[in-house]
Amino acid sequence: MALTAYDFEPAQSEAFAAFRDRLYQNDRNWIPPLRTEVRARFSPTFPFYGRRGNHHRNFIASAGGEVAGHATAFVNGALRDEDGTPVGTVGLFECIDDRDISGELLGAAVDWLRCEHGIDRVWGPMDFDIWHGYRLMTEGFEEPVFLGEPYNKAYYPALFQDAGFRVRRRWNSATVTGRAALEALVEQSRDAYRSCAGRGYQFIPVRVARPDDVRELHSVMTRSFESFLGFTPHSLEDFRRTLAAQRRALDPRLMSLIRDAHGAVAGFAVSYPDHADAIRAMAGKDGLGGQLRFLTQRGRTRRSVFYVLGLTPEQTARRHGLGRAGFHHMIAATLEAGYHEVVMALLSEGNRSRKIIGDYAEQADKSYALYALEA
Repeated sequence: MALTAYDFEPAQSEAFAAFRDRLYQNDRNWIPPLRTEVRARFSPTFPFYGRRGNHHRNFIASAGGEVAGHATAFVNGALRDEDGTPVGTVGLFECIDDRDISGELLGAAVDWLRCEHGIDRVWGPMDFDIWHGYRLMTEGFEEPVFLGEPYNKAYYPALFQDAGFRVRRRWNSATVTGRAALEALVEQSRDAYRSCAGRGYQFIPVRVARPDDVRELHSVMTRSFESFLGFTPHSLEDFRRTLAAQRRALDPRLMSLIRDAHGAVAGFAVSYPDHADAIRAMAGKDGLGGQLRFLTQRGRTRRSVFYVLGLTPEQTARRHGLGRAGFHHMIAATLEAGYHEVVMALLSEGNRSRKIIGDYAEQADKSYALYALEA
């Protein structure tokens, strides 16, 4: 086996992209990333690389003249553990089912973080930061993948564990199917919604084309996530760029700002249509043909992904039941928009919102984990 380290060499990053395509070519659940996006993430102009304190090193493994694996070590200058310890990450990981090769890759990334940057605590997988993709799927590989879900080969958790990584935190996703089941969830949270409405709270659709809406959504998301494991700031410019790139795939009926009686932003709730099939149909190509395939498939989904709901720290402290009211509003809006299935996505261990969906939290059909290693 040969191991090559590199930074921005196009030939190496293209070899990695081709290897990933081959690795998943017969996997029906795989959603190929757009090639332009893959290239952008390996370009020196990608925003992560220009931020002060950030560093990276890519490692690509070959066996028998063929690419067999890839991993990237990241130093995010803003990333700290809950006790304040700096954390390095390993991401952009793909590998054949070979413990020796994966061990060499992960070991090289960990050694670079420790020896070159003095970082002894490592998380993985995490691509750049939590805004760009992290965690491994650990259960639910036989279920359809929703858009934005962590997805990987089923043997990856074992590769990380064999390299000394242990679970740092777990998440689950649960699917609620059928109008009757969704209406029952709406009814369970109706009292909280009425109470909050009586206090003057309003749920206002987010218009991505309006700069003020995007600015307010960015601000309240940042405040809501400040205590979230792995949180690092995401600039308004980067946030605008992300929303703009996804604009055609969003449904404004499923994105809301929550305002209090004085008009101040108190929270937010975001769902989105599950366009997994439409993105999959693009086959990684965002030229005219790929865009037409996306548009052809886009209107067929009747499944939405309830992705995130958050409140400002002040609103959380008031304990008015606003989180439950936001849940009621979003599920009711989802039904009104014609969706008949909702994925309650990526609920972390101990998350209070698990109580809102009741038994569904215990019947989750998908599980994920972030792994950690003390180097």
